[in-house]
Formats: sequence, C-alpha cells, structure tokens
Amino acid sequence: MTVLAYQRTGDLQKVAQQLITNLASSGAAGTGADAVGYTPPGAGAVATTVGADLNYQLANIGRFGTLDPTGSADMTAIIQAALNSGLKSIFIPAGTFAFSSLTMPTTNGFVLKGLGTASILKQTGTGIVWPANPSLNFNEQYISDLSFIGTNGTGHTIDTSYQGGLTLQNIYLTDVPVGFDGIHIDGSSTTYTHDVRVLNYQCYSNTAGHAAIGLGAHCADSEIDRFIMNGNFVTLYGMYCADGSQTTKMSNSHPYNCATNIVWGTNSTTGAKGFSFVNVTFDNCTNDLVSLTNFVGADFGGCYFEAVKAGKNAVTLTNCTGTMFSIPRFDGAGGSGYIINETGSTDYTNVNGGTATNLSNFTSPPFNFLGAHSVARFTGYTSFGQQIVYTGCTTATVGAGSTVILGPNGAQATAGIDQFMIPLISGCQVLRADIGFTAAPGAGQSYTFTLVGNGSTLTAASGSANPLVISGAGVFTASIIVAQGAGAFLSQFQTCYIQLQTSAGAALSNFRYAIQCIG
Repeated sequence: MTVLAYQRTGDLQKVAQQLITNLASSGAAGTGADAVGYTPPGAGAVATTVGADLNYQLANIGRFGTLDPTGSADMTAIIQAALNSGLKSIFIPAGTFAFSSLTMPTTNGFVLKGLGTASILKQTGTGIVWPANPSLNFNEQYISDLSFIGTNGTGHTIDTSYQGGLTLQNIYLTDVPVGFDGIHIDGSSTTYTHDVRVLNYQCYSNTAGHAAIGLGAHCADSEIDRFIMNGNFVTLYGMYCADGSQTTKMSNSHPYNCATNIVWGTNSTTGAKGFSFVNVTFDNCTNDLVSLTNFVGADFGGCYFEAVKAGKNAVTLTNCTGTMFSIPRFDGAGGSGYIINETGSTDYTNVNGGTATNLSNFTSPPFNFLGAHSVARFTGYTSFGQQIVYTGCTTATVGAGSTVILGPNGAQATAGIDQFMIPLISGCQVLRADIGFTAAPGAGQSYTFTLVGNGSTLTAASGSANPLVISGAGVFTASIIVAQGAGAFLSQFQTCYIQLQTSAGAALSNFRYAIQCIG
C-alpha cells in the first residue's frame, strides 16, 4: 500500500481517505494490500499469522478467502472465518456478499464495519446472531455502515439476543425477512438486555416481514434514534413491543406505511414501563397508528400522528395508566376515529397542548376518555379535564305515584324548569349519577331513575342500567354508570337531569343526587 506524505495537519483527512480507498480495493485474500501498510498473507497462511495480528484494524474479509462480490456464491464460511479470527475489527468491502447465518464473536469492543450502502450482505438463512449465554455478554460491540437484503431470510436479520451494550449504526435493510424482524432486540429467557442502541437505521420493505424493529420479552433500557421505515403496507409493524419489554426510547424517527400498526405493544402482567417517544412521526397504516395495552407511564413528546385512516384511531390505549402527550399533532382523513381512544380500565391520560390539522376529520368528541382522571388541553378542543359534579336535593318528600325531575331546585314536575345546564365552552362527558334516598321503596314497590342528557336517555355502561329500577325494602342508594363515547358528550349549554318515577304505594322519601361529569 502506498501512503502519500502530506506535510500539513489539514491533510490528515486526505490520508484517511487514501487508507479507505486502498482498503476497499483489497477484495481477495493475498492479492491486495490492507490498511496501515500491511500486506496480508494468502488465504492458506491466515491461521499461522493471525495470532500476531490481533490488534490489526479493519481487516478485510478478503484475507480469509476469495470473494464473490456479485451475491451469487455463498460467502458464509469466509465471513465466519473472519469473525472467528480473533481480530478486533472486520471490514466488509464494496460488493454484495451472500450469507446464511453468522455468529458474532464475544470479543470486547469488536467492530464489524462496511462502506454503507456499498457493502451489502444478502441474507439467505437465519441472519446474524450471538452465542447463547443466559447471563448475557456486555462487550460494547459495534456494527456499522452495512447494508442488508433480507428478502430470502429465514430469521431476524440481526438478532441481538444474549448481547448487551451493543451499537448498531448506519444500518440499511431492504426487505424484512418474511415473518421475522429486521432488528430484534432481546436478552435471554432469564436476563434483560440493556444499552442496545440503534442509530440511523433505514428500512425499506416489500415483504411480509413482522417488524422493522422487534423488542423481545427481555428488552430494556434500549434507544432507537433516527429510524426511517417504509413498510409498503406489507410489513406488519414499524416497532413491535413483546410482552415483557420495558424502558425503550425512540426519537427523531419516522416509520410509515405499515400493514397493521406503526407501533404495537402489550404486557399481560406488571405493565410495560418506561417507554418514551420524542419527535417521532407515526405515519399511515391500515389500523390504529399506535396501539398499547397495559402500558404504564408511556410518554409522547412532540410527536406527529399522521394520515389516520377513516374509521381508525390515532392512538388506542387499553388498560393503560399515566400516558402523557406533550404538544402532539394529529392529521386524519375525513371520517377518522378518535384522536385518543381509551378502552378497558385506562386512566390518567394527559394531553398537554397540541393541535389537529382539521379537528372535524375526527369523531366528535375527539378524545374518548373513560378514565375519571384523564384530561386534555388541546387547541380547538377546550375541554380541560375538570371534574364537575352537579348536585341537588329535594326540599320536600316525594310521594307515591309521582313523576318528577331531580335538578338544581329539587323535585319539579316538568323538565323545562329544572335542568342542570352545561356551561363549559366545549361541554363535557357525563360519567355517572349517584342517588341516595331517606326511605326504601317498600315491599313490592319501586323507584325508577332515568339519567337524561339533552332530552335523550343516556346509554348505560355494561353492568349498569338506565333507566334503573330500585325495588324492595332495605335499599337506600342507586348508581347509573354511563357508557362513554359520543352519546355521553353534551355540548355547551345543553342540559342533563334525573327523572324519578315512584310506584303507587311507594314510601315518602327525600332524595339527594349527584351527576358526575368530566369537562
């Protein structure tokens, strides 16, 4: 190898470029010079010389056999020999090199590096893996500047299981292997992985892959930054979070065009904790953009939820607690579903600021909040998540065979003069009504309570009833729980009240009542 003598400090960059050029040109073992002025031995002599060369930098895989840069011949044995050599840094030159399965070394600080999109590894088997170790290896290894083709892969392209402290940088993937992940981050069956970083990962897929990034059941404390993905509506997920995965951050990323969800995650036991998404654009898929189940404290900061499909939601939260959205942006097609859809026991969702390109493109109200403590402070939707309780009581007993309205002034005969009026700018969701009475209906008698919003009977939630009939001695309280959604939403200056009907012969009673809303 010839290295030109540059006299000025500013010429060091030229020296480095010359080294890389010379390195890239040494494709076949024993036929070219590698970096730093070393002339490699022939392929047959590698075993006898490598021991003295353990600190050699960026050893070209061409030192270990004759390369086929067209992708036709299987280069697995040559690349694996390089990985097994004990050398600290292995270089993949320009070209396309077919491989089936490669096992990474456990060498501390090991580097596998290429020339970016010029260095292509074509996967035909189970991909890149690490040796099984239930307690994991934390060797601070580094894979960078490599391009992969996963079209014919039969496993995850890069499976980090049994490895921690790993950095994957400047990775380019064409086609996620069918049914598998492009990058799969996991630990072992007993030990969580930590500190895996995926930086500047680009994935463009036309195959029915599982996910561009898959988090296994023992993934924790990992970071994904500058991740771009186009799933072309055939790869299922941008990021899939398996049951058990924890504490992962995605930032400055834009996954889009997935066949199912951009991000999907579930946890069936303790709840997935510590997930955060910062400056991420979740863009266009056939289902809800983000779907999370049993997540605790998920945090979305400055994220953009783009191209929500008609009838689908930007975010669905099932049995989630403490989800935070800070200054989000939403863009939906006409007929889109909810901006945020709570299901199950979800509560404590907090939307702090944000806006929608066109709020009318979403279901009204745009936030389907079930949780009594979920709140939204959102441009164009000025519901502040305030707990509002409308209360009242009768000033005289209600007799048998009566039909009266329970409103702000006690019992009145007609609804027109005694209704609670909704004063909030954007109205509120009616959650429930609670009634107490001083005398039970009496044996064989009944009280019938109907919770009415804007003149219509509100739909009761599962397990409740509206109208609600209370009968028999010894009963002194009643509650109506309202099914949440558009039917429970009352706009500004609409009204609500409780209608009471007492049966013939029912006891004389006074009534106290409260209608609970969130606005």
